[in-house]
Amino acid sequence: MLKILVIDDSAFLRHYVRMAMEEAGFVVEDFLPSGIVELQEKLKAMEPDLVLTDFHMPSVDGLTVTRTVRRHSTTVPIVVLTAARDADRDTRLQGYAPLTVLHKPITGEALVESLQRILAGE
Repeated sequence: MLKILVIDDSAFLRHYVRMAMEEAGFVVEDFLPSGIVELQEKLKAMEPDLVLTDFHMPSVDGLTVTRTVRRHSTTVPIVVLTAARDADRDTRLQGYAPLTVLHKPITGEALVESLQRILAGE
């Protein structure tokens, strides 16, 4: 079973994503790190197959999550889920490939389909 780490400051969104992903057969851990060290420890302990993160968060933002994941693994797909559309940010993030930016709002079904395609290498 594929393991997905969901990082978001919204407990509601973490729960919503977890339910959609678990229904699709993924093993999901949702998490809100208080800092980089806690995030590094989680990545090491879990060894996720994909990291899904919000971009705007108070303690550790999406760029910090992305950089930390890349120091841990250069191949784990990262999905940044954000409500804000920002072409400059999206372009900067592409330097951390494999990385995909998805925009909120998104249904659970659409999210599952996107993650399945990403994990399949499409």
